[in-house]
Amino acid sequence: MSKITAVIFDFNGTLYFDSHLHIEAWKRFLKLHSFPAMTDEQFKEKFLGRNNAEIMEMLHGRPLPADELDALAEEKEAIYRDICRERPDELKLVAGAEAFFDALKANGIPFTIATGSGRSNVDFYFDVFRLDRWFDYSRVVYDDGSLPGKPDPAVYLKVTALIGKDPAECMVFEDSFSGIHSAHNAGIGRIAAISLPENIPYVKELGIADIIATDFTDPSVFGLF
Repeated sequence: MSKITAVIFDFNGTLYFDSHLHIEAWKRFLKLHSFPAMTDEQFKEKFLGRNNAEIMEMLHGRPLPADELDALAEEKEAIYRDICRERPDELKLVAGAEAFFDALKANGIPFTIATGSGRSNVDFYFDVFRLDRWFDYSRVVYDDGSLPGKPDPAVYLKVTALIGKDPAECMVFEDSFSGIHSAHNAGIGRIAAISLPENIPYVKELGIADIIATDFTDPSVFGLF
């Protein structure tokens, strides 16, 4: 295994436990647009880890022009951000994340974010979590409509090229099955899964993650130092 020289974080569900908030936002969006209701399991299976363009076209059953896709996606994400603000007690980074960022900085290990979120959400996260304390916005990869969603490796190939690193020398933190597969498909050297306890058996079954932890207080995530 190559020496790890950079770390890449997924954001949603990895640094911010918000999968349930996205599900609630989709529920409100579907109701507003008179789509059939879905169960939480259906949302997890069909929605989580996929980008908005793929989901919107799946819902509508047809390709959508870019301007319509952008408007629908922003409508849904505005609903999501409102839900985040409605629950300030949940608006926090995953336990141990800030200390882990500090440790990466102290050890001179470059790190960044590669997320399926769009720019408006990334702006929101930088604002509410003060991410500029650790992250350079210009080195963050987000959904700008130019890349296929995970499990396609494109997002991780783009971010490793942006930071000038061989994927084999990078460590990725992910939560979703599609995200873990995306990192694997990109040839990422080490993959760490941040998983809710109830999902750990399913992550283990994938046989891909080198580390499985429930948050960043787990000593195993510090194994690269």
